[in-house]
Amino acid sequence: MLDASIGDVRGAIFFVNGADDLAVADIHASDGLVKGAFRKDAKILFGVSTDDSLGDVVKLTLIATGLEPESVVESVIRKARC
Repeated sequence: MLDASIGDVRGAIFFVNGADDLAVADIHASDGLVKGAFRKDAKILFGVSTDDSLGDVVKLTLIATGLEPESVVESVIRKARC
């Protein structure tokens, strides 16, 4: 994966999946972690679903977008030099 900073993204979608007893506090905690990692002006969307087969497991899927092209290019060049 690239070394570009996740703090540079301009937008993200994250999805929380857990058992039916997933607490709103758990969802809120996930939201806080995600929002704290990005720029203050990032556009963030989220969704939640339940799957009782997960038991105590909570899954978080994150798709980030909007990295500056220069950040990606610089990261690829650094990787190529190693």
